[in-house]
Amino acid sequence: MPNYSELAKQARRTVLTMVHKAHTSHIASNFSAIDIATVIYANLKEVDEVVWSKGWAAASIYYFLSLQGKIPKEDLDKFGQEIDGKIPYLGLAETNIPGVQVNGGSVGHGLPVAVGMAKARKLMGQPGTVYCIVSDGELNEGTVWEAAAFAYTQKLDNLVVLVDKNGWQAMGKTEDVIDIDPVKVFDAFGFTSFDIDGHNYEAI
Repeated sequence: MPNYSELAKQARRTVLTMVHKAHTSHIASNFSAIDIATVIYANLKEVDEVVWSKGWAAASIYYFLSLQGKIPKEDLDKFGQEIDGKIPYLGLAETNIPGVQVNGGSVGHGLPVAVGMAKARKLMGQPGTVYCIVSDGELNEGTVWEAAAFAYTQKLDNLVVLVDKNGWQAMGKTEDVIDIDPVKVFDAFGFTSFDIDGHNYEAI
């Protein structure tokens, strides 16, 4: 079994260095999802795909894409840096980067895209699982639940949704803005749901 603790530690060091050098933000958002992402990417098959709906964790997204070889590892030094009048790697994920499926910033779009990808695989008889990392704050968006309802109706058993429930969103604590229990609501939409410690590698 991979040493997830060491892999996650390396990810955090690299991501923190990237954010610090770029003078950007979202350190907490990046760190809260790193253990989840570490386990996913360490076990990812070539036919699998990861969709980050949580696009403001861009430093983490780019780090894990570099591990996959989808972007050069040396490009991590370009994160947030202006090069020839442009910033190729912004603090919010952009779809012009190979492997990024959803733009960061506007929330609630990652799951609909992941559902579409999972449905397309079913239609074409293609193998592989689509993993979608969403935040608890974006569960306020109706697009998430429209996609969840469609996924259940279409019996998309090749889709795994991981909710990074860190308890915070832009306007404050998630429970103070719109209090949603992801397990109960996904269960209500027909999903098989589990509530786990997102920093417990065995549980993930």
